[in-house]
Amino acid sequence: DVCDLIIKCPLLYKTSESLCHVCCPQLYATANNYHLLHSLALLGAAQCRKPLLAGGLLTAGMGLFCGALYHQAVTGDPRLRKLAPIGGTLLIAGWAAIAL
Repeated sequence: DVCDLIIKCPLLYKTSESLCHVCCPQLYATANNYHLLHSLALLGAAQCRKPLLAGGLLTAGMGLFCGALYHQAVTGDPRLRKLAPIGGTLLIAGWAAIAL
């Protein structure tokens, strides 16, 4: 459970009260996993041929994809979920920019 993890971590304890009202913990966990994975990919983006392009695509993709999922998970409001496919496409483009 997201609340159990937050309460166990002393650094996040102060915000645990507001985050324990997550409407959909599974959606929050999915956003968190994608956010972590693509944050690590940003480290590799610095070593590719076009780091600014790859980093920009990954950052924009994380913001749109993970941001839409975080927003829906915390608020229960699905209005931003239409941004998730755009963010996913940007993430794929970011991975392609790293590979090429």
